[in-house]
Amino acid sequence: MGEIDTQPSASSLEEAWRRGEEHREFWRKNHKRFARKHPAEYVAVESGEVLAHSPNLHALVGYLEGIGKSPSEVFLEYMAVNPGSMMPR
Repeated sequence: MGEIDTQPSASSLEEAWRRGEEHREFWRKNHKRFARKHPAEYVAVESGEVLAHSPNLHALVGYLEGIGKSPSEVFLEYMAVNPGSMMPR
């Protein structure tokens, strides 16, 4: 029986990297705005608009899946009230 190649392709790695950079840049520019509106909640954003928000990540992901969205298709982030408090000590 042949071996299964589990290594991602270079193009999929580049796409994942690009998507990660896009995600970081979006939240760098927009975190404060969304954190003011949805403090201490998870927020799912698509095309600059909030699709859903909840203090419960599991509930939010369930909602997204219910409307046919994968969490990997949207910008999903926790809106920490004090982001510095989330840093490891």
